[in-house]
Amino acid sequence: MTHRPYLERAAHVLAAISLAFGILAAAPIAEAFRKIPPTAPAVVRPPLGTFGSGDLVARLAVPRLGIDAAVYEGVGTESLSRGAGHLPGTALPGEDASAQDTLLAVSRDSPAAALATARVGETVTMRTPFGVRRYRVAERRVTAPDAVDRLRKNGRTITIVTPYPADAIGPAPLRLALVLKPRGRSLFSEP
Repeated sequence: MTHRPYLERAAHVLAAISLAFGILAAAPIAEAFRKIPPTAPAVVRPPLGTFGSGDLVARLAVPRLGIDAAVYEGVGTESLSRGAGHLPGTALPGEDASAQDTLLAVSRDSPAAALATARVGETVTMRTPFGVRRYRVAERRVTAPDAVDRLRKNGRTITIVTPYPADAIGPAPLRLALVLKPRGRSLFSEP
């Protein structure tokens, strides 16, 4: 077997020349990066568009109760038969920047109906357009249907309203309101 050292040296020289040309070609790009100020302005997320009736706006989960239900925009029959409904005009679930509360409605026939058995202190996790948020049930209150608006707090709370008693025949005479408050910082949220 013959050994050709001059071919090996030529390969090394060609590799060095190729590397030099690569560095020269990349220099203008590197120079452009050097000119970026060290404190680039923060990226501002554009506001979310509006959701149409029946659009998915969040998912809520309560593992102890076996709930993993969708939250749809609107409180019409179509939305409430599929999951919880978000009352248009209130803050979106997980929207921390809003000074408004979020109001969700749950019908007794929806997949989220077991929320009526949630206990005070129970954790409710919501996957929202703003990230994953954790809430705790801070209050359970039975009230007249026309008194639900008075239960609403001032920002960052979620009020879930469901018919009470859940086993009433025909229209339920009262409403059960669960008031959820944020529990710590959000999980996996975007900056």
